[in-house]
Amino acid sequence: MGGKFNRAAPIEKLRSYKVYLPFLFVLVLSVSYSIFAYSLRSTVNDEVVGTYEIKSILVNNEAIEISRGTLGNHPMMFLEYNNQAVLSINDSLYFGSYYTAKDSLRIGFRDSVIGGIKLAKGTLDENSITGSTDEEVNFEIIYQRVDGDRNYLNELYR
Repeated sequence: MGGKFNRAAPIEKLRSYKVYLPFLFVLVLSVSYSIFAYSLRSTVNDEVVGTYEIKSILVNNEAIEISRGTLGNHPMMFLEYNNQAVLSINDSLYFGSYYTAKDSLRIGFRDSVIGGIKLAKGTLDENSITGSTDEEVNFEIIYQRVDGDRNYLNELYR
């Protein structure tokens, strides 16, 4: 004996699994991620996702003064593919989420945005979102969609 182990035949067979298992894992992982990405992409409304320059915010028909945010040279709103909403105004970033159904929009932020907007629902128009907050405060966000070279978001996912 002398402290040596005799290798049995089943252990030799396990070695072949050690060779193929990493490749099988990578194959299964990449196929499952592709299916996940395809299903996520199919739920996205490309007409809503994008970068928007905010022209003005009205709360109870009164204009709220806004300035440029942390991102961009102007007050900006980003509606992203993963249903994340980012509002960049007054040197701050406000993160939240959104949900769309036809022409309606529900949007919620983690922190209260200017004018007390934390949870809101409204309708999407060509250049504005009009609606009310959870506290029945009327608001309107007037924006212009940013296209072309200034819009990194729409080109990022293509």
